[in-house]
Amino acid sequence: MNPRARLCLSGVLAAVVALVISDAPVACAGLDPDPDSMGIYFDAAGNSNCLWNGPFAPFSAYLLLSNPAGPTSGFACRVSLEGAPYFLLSTDLGDAMDIDSSAEGFLVEATSPYPEIGSQIVLATFSVMLQSPSVLDFFVRPPVPPYGTCPGPVVFGDGGTRCCGVSSGNVDLPVATVNGNCGVADESRSFGAIKSLYR
Repeated sequence: MNPRARLCLSGVLAAVVALVISDAPVACAGLDPDPDSMGIYFDAAGNSNCLWNGPFAPFSAYLLLSNPAGPTSGFACRVSLEGAPYFLLSTDLGDAMDIDSSAEGFLVEATSPYPEIGSQIVLATFSVMLQSPSVLDFFVRPPVPPYGTCPGPVVFGDGGTRCCGVSSGNVDLPVATVNGNCGVADESRSFGAIKSLYR
């Protein structure tokens, strides 16, 4: 595979890069090019993991599976929010059911595979409201207890379990941030990858 095809950028920069350095059109969606990678985003297309938001103004956060490696009909992970005081107003799992009773934990199974839209699957939608203008970090961590040797979250599909990565590359690093630095600096990393092509 052409290494240039791995670059995933948004907006005008993506179009310029495709025209200038690629010998064929490149289709990619979202910030994370890795297969079976979970992250929190502030849009359902996986293009925004940073948000500036004032207190008492609800916002949506999406738990996405980027670039699923196969049909996906469930998942297990923990979603942790750390930093600013907040209210979790709602958690929407669609038609799926969560049988993990812990506050952060998810063990979810749907009756049919999730639809994939633009290389993304929406696993959960959260409505969150800050109580102060402080920094709030989102983490996606492995379920408790972990599944086999998977060091991170997992997804279920086709009768099996697949180990997943997280968009930050490490379960101990935030995958998204409100009122602070980005959880994943994909634009900087991608720009560095572009510059390296000319060395």
